[in-house]
Amino acid sequence: MRWWTFLLMLVPVPALAAEPARLVGIQLPRLVNAIVDVGYWHDWGPASTGVLVAGGSGSTTSSDVESRVIGLGLQGLRPVWGTTARGLHVGGEVRWERLTSERAAGTTFDNLTMQQVDVPAERHVSQAYHAGAFVGGRWTLAAGLTLQAQVGVRHVWTSNALNTGTSPTVNSSEQSWRSMAALTGGWAF
Repeated sequence: MRWWTFLLMLVPVPALAAEPARLVGIQLPRLVNAIVDVGYWHDWGPASTGVLVAGGSGSTTSSDVESRVIGLGLQGLRPVWGTTARGLHVGGEVRWERLTSERAAGTTFDNLTMQQVDVPAERHVSQAYHAGAFVGGRWTLAAGLTLQAQVGVRHVWTSNALNTGTSPTVNSSEQSWRSMAALTGGWAF
């Protein structure tokens, strides 16, 4: 973390005429992977619990693999210091995501045998269910521009299916604990 990020926390922010009850935002780091994750936040007062409903989708293509993702989530948080517009909060999140990756059939050159090799088409489908807890902070300017950061831990259940078209579908599943980090930029009103 850079030294100047701590200075941002010390910058005084003018008081808002009324605490905003709604926030529309996007998850900024997910844009790097061409995933647009949009959320709508609503709370019931400056010191009350709020709820965020988020959903997103996107697709990427790298060499011969095309990937698509879609997800939905629900998040609740409660301020522990300050208000929902400016301060620290704790909360929990549940989320579902589905990732589909496809590779078309083709040929490739095998350097060991020095021959062209046929590559079968593949389709990989992965579904993940997340449940976790986090701590975060939100900073809202008087104009409504808002930045929110969260870190935490979550338990992830995944199920995977791989179909090559030439052999039976291979299914697998796993569970794991993973870290969580989110950075949201948006507009509070």
